[in-house]
Amino acid sequence: MFSHLVLGKDYESLDYDRCINEPYVELLEGMDNKKAKKYEAVRWMLMFAIGVTVGLVGLFVDFFVRLFTKIKYTLVADSLQQCSDRGCLSVSLLELLAFNLTFVFIASVLVLVEPLAAGSGIPEIKSYLNGVKVPGVVRLRTCLCKAAGVLFSVAGGKWGPAFLSFRASLSRRSIRFSYFRSDRDKRDFVSAGAAAGVAAAFGAPIGGTLFSLEEGSSFWNQALTWKVLFCSICLVCSTFGEFKCPDEDKNCHLWTVVDLAFFVLMGVVGGLLGALFNCMNKTLAKYRIRTSTQRPSSSEF
Repeated sequence: MFSHLVLGKDYESLDYDRCINEPYVELLEGMDNKKAKKYEAVRWMLMFAIGVTVGLVGLFVDFFVRLFTKIKYTLVADSLQQCSDRGCLSVSLLELLAFNLTFVFIASVLVLVEPLAAGSGIPEIKSYLNGVKVPGVVRLRTCLCKAAGVLFSVAGGKWGPAFLSFRASLSRRSIRFSYFRSDRDKRDFVSAGAAAGVAAAFGAPIGGTLFSLEEGSSFWNQALTWKVLFCSICLVCSTFGEFKCPDEDKNCHLWTVVDLAFFVLMGVVGGLLGALFNCMNKTLAKYRIRTSTQRPSSSEF
């Protein structure tokens, strides 16, 4: 197998398969149970760090988007109020346009600094998770430019790409354990970063895990499922705000028993519909195998 098959000018393939050779077997034999547990504990700690870091970056983007938007609309509103009497509403519109163009211009400059920060980042991450090494896709500079670019794009009045921008740069820049420098381990951390990005955008840790499993990576295992879900949960827990009723509303209730019953009913109905779909799909597949597949006759042998 060519572990670094050149796919293009700057693109290489990633070797996700374990190469079972004599040095690798000696490494496994020389690793005691205590050391193996240590590496596994470090993996969980890094998953936690990835989730919390993505959550903090998401809070950073959300805070400054709200701040810049508030400043923009406050100044424009004051201008509108003053220009309503003077008849210079066009000046207020030009001020709004100037704010939006400034924010978009800054986002465009960041794209020039790091071209990989353009777009949603989903195609690049899916390429990486499916074995294509895109140069710079997990670099810290890409993460920073993407975060700032999303910030100014949204503040400029246009919803930017989904925040999938952490790109697990932590797995390349901060990990000093040689044991985690293989393509396989870096792929696992990128899978967690992709799931955490979706969870940050939609506040859905299970949805982020399913995205990484179904849409992102073509290489998966059962142990990685729990690590990625743990990473996404850590992110959502770190970004939860305070849910409370307004002080002036004495009759406000965040939820009631009736609401909880509806949520349970929705879960049960969704599970039953999913089970029905799987059953019908399995039955249809068996029927197609029996009726559509031509089996060779005994005379052909």
